[in-house]
Amino acid sequence: MTYSCLICQNQKLFKVYEQGSYRIMKCPNCGFGVLDPYPTIEQANTIYSPDYFDDKKSPDFIKDATRKYNYVNKHLQASSKILDFGGGVGDFVGVAKKGGYQLYAYDVSTYAMEHVHKTFNIPTHTPPLSVDLFSKSQFDAIVAFDVIEHLPNFREVLNFFYVWLTEKSEPKQSGKLFMTMPNIDSWDTKLMGKYSYGYKKIPQHINYFSPQSISIVAKEAGFTVDEIKLWGFERSLDFVFSKLKLERLRHITHQLGIANLTFYYPMHDM
Repeated sequence: MTYSCLICQNQKLFKVYEQGSYRIMKCPNCGFGVLDPYPTIEQANTIYSPDYFDDKKSPDFIKDATRKYNYVNKHLQASSKILDFGGGVGDFVGVAKKGGYQLYAYDVSTYAMEHVHKTFNIPTHTPPLSVDLFSKSQFDAIVAFDVIEHLPNFREVLNFFYVWLTEKSEPKQSGKLFMTMPNIDSWDTKLMGKYSYGYKKIPQHINYFSPQSISIVAKEAGFTVDEIKLWGFERSLDFVFSKLKLERLRHITHQLGIANLTFYYPMHDM
């Protein structure tokens, strides 16, 4: 079967990873990777049951959210309106609320949005998703952290973002979109190949962007790309050894009282 790149329509995709009935196919032209078979929106949304969010309640994710907030905060004015799109149980909202911003949240999970509304008392929204869900130029900023790699309709969503963000005569004062996502061309993915952590979240991750491919679709939606930078994540020794199934090392860290020691890993994301 011939596969066409969803970004540049190149038909010479090649396989970079295989797991069970799934394959990740990559474009040699723009670097975009895609999961095969590719799910529908309805199929993708069934993944996000309450159990999916259990790991997201780790203190490590609050530290991640704090690092992201500190970056976003440098680029916004006080009392800005921010939409947290796909933010799950509200780690970013919980941190940003202390900054005095006007916050809104959207997620496909009713469970997550009920938790956010109850915990932080902000407006929350769930599907159906359409451009009319929010007003034109309603937000000064939209954050979509670790979201776009999950979306079968990523082009449509980027178009929505562009409509919802404020437009001003001075471009630097216009609305801003902040996103993080796995980088299929990250140094660790190139180094580890098929053993890369970036290939292990199947079928949750269906899009595998490179800096070039995300730039293409962002510009197609009308955005100016100001910066693409290496990002990473904060994780405790306990979390890392648990995910790697290294129970003996995990046990030792607990005995030594260093299980909650956290490190920042500058890898994998952009």
